[in-house]
Amino acid sequence: MLEDSHSQPLWGQEFVSTYIKTGNTMSFNNSKLHTASMLALASRTLRGTKIQANNNEIPPAIHPIAIQKSGTGKSPAFKYARMVAEMADISFRSQTDLTEAGLIGTVEDSEPVRGVAAQAEIVGFEEMSTLFRLAEREHSSNLGEHLNQIMDNKKVQKDLAHGTIAYKPKCTLFGTTYPPEDLDLKRLLNNGTLARFFFFFKEIDRAFYRDTLGKVIDSIVSDDGTEELSRTDLVNNVGRLGTALQIIRAHYDSGFVFSFDFEPEDLDLEDRMWSVYEDYPEMTKEIVEPAIIRYGIHAFRIGAVMAALDRCSESVSLSHMEQAMDLFEQSWRQMLNYYNENYRQNIAELESENETKFKIVQTLAQHGSLSQSKLAEEVDVTTRTVRKHADTLLLAGVIAESGGNGRKKMYSLAER
Repeated sequence: MLEDSHSQPLWGQEFVSTYIKTGNTMSFNNSKLHTASMLALASRTLRGTKIQANNNEIPPAIHPIAIQKSGTGKSPAFKYARMVAEMADISFRSQTDLTEAGLIGTVEDSEPVRGVAAQAEIVGFEEMSTLFRLAEREHSSNLGEHLNQIMDNKKVQKDLAHGTIAYKPKCTLFGTTYPPEDLDLKRLLNNGTLARFFFFFKEIDRAFYRDTLGKVIDSIVSDDGTEELSRTDLVNNVGRLGTALQIIRAHYDSGFVFSFDFEPEDLDLEDRMWSVYEDYPEMTKEIVEPAIIRYGIHAFRIGAVMAALDRCSESVSLSHMEQAMDLFEQSWRQMLNYYNENYRQNIAELESENETKFKIVQTLAQHGSLSQSKLAEEVDVTTRTVRKHADTLLLAGVIAESGGNGRKKMYSLAER
C-alpha cells in the first residue's frame, strides 16, 4: 500500500463520521442521505459473505431508500457517493428514468441483453418513485417481483416473445425520492418491496431551506480559508474512505459466513423494536406490521458492516451490534414516522373530501337542481372538484344528472 496520506484507510466510527462529515460539505444538512449511501457502499463490499439463519442464507447487502422533499441536495449527495465508489473500484450507475427492460434486460435478435442490474454493483435512483410507478403499470406487472429478487440476491427470469433472459444479479439498489402522493405505499409494503429497503425519512421545514441557503451563500462568497473542508482534504478523505472499502472487499471476497458472538437476550432486538413500535397509532402499526421481520434482519446486516469496518473482523460482537443499533433504531423510527405522517395526511384528505361531498348534497337539498359551475360556486370549490365528487355520489345513487353538458351539467338529489 502507498504511504501517502490519502491511501491510509479509515476504520470504525472514524470511517462513519468522516463519510458523513465530508458528505455534508457537498450536500448540506444531509446526514441521513449520506448515512444511506455509506451503508449501500459498505455492505456492497461484503458481497462475498453471507449471514446464516438456520438453513437460510441472508445476503448482506443493504438497499437504502431516502425519502425527502425536492431541493434538499439529493444530486450532490449522489455525486459524493459516486466519488467514493470510484475510489473503491465499485461500479456505480445513476438512473433518473429507467424501464423494466433497462433494469432487468431484454432480447434483441434472439440474443439476451442484460440490464443495469447485471452491469453495475450499485444502481442509484435519484427519483425512485418513477420505478415504483412503473411497477404499478400493467405491462410492468413483474417489475415488483424482479425488484424483490434483486434485493434477495435471487435469479431473475424474464420470458419474452423472442426468447428468455435469466441471470442472478448481484447489485445493490440505492434510491432517493420526494414523498410520493400518488402511490399505494401500503400495497408496496405488503408485497415486500418497500420492506426490503432500509428507510431514511427526513421531514423538511422552512428553517431547513433557510439554514441550507445560508451555508450555500457562505460557501460561495467565503475566501478567507474558513471553509469547513478544503478541496485537498475532500480528496484525501474520499481516498481514505475508498481505500478502506477496497481492503474490506479484498478480505471477504473469497467467501465468508459471519458469526455472531453474543446471546440474543444481550441484544434484546425484539423488545427494542417493540418499544418504538408501540408508540404509534394502531392504524400505523397495522400498515407497518408486514415489514417487522424483514426489517429486524437489517440490524444484523449493519452489524456485519460494523464488524468489517473494525479492521475486517471475522465475527460480529455485541459492541458491533450496539453501533449498528444506533443506525437501525433511527431508521426504524423514521420508517414508522413516514407511514404515520402519510396515514395522517390520508385521513385529513379523506375527512376534507367527505366534508365536500356532504356540502354538495346539502346544497342540492336546499336548491333542488344546480349546474356544475353554480354548485362549485355555492360550495366554494373548483368545478373539477365538483365533477370528481359528483361522479362518486352518482355511482352511490345519492345524486342524479338532470340535463346539460360540461359546466352546465345539472345535478339534483336522486329520487328515493
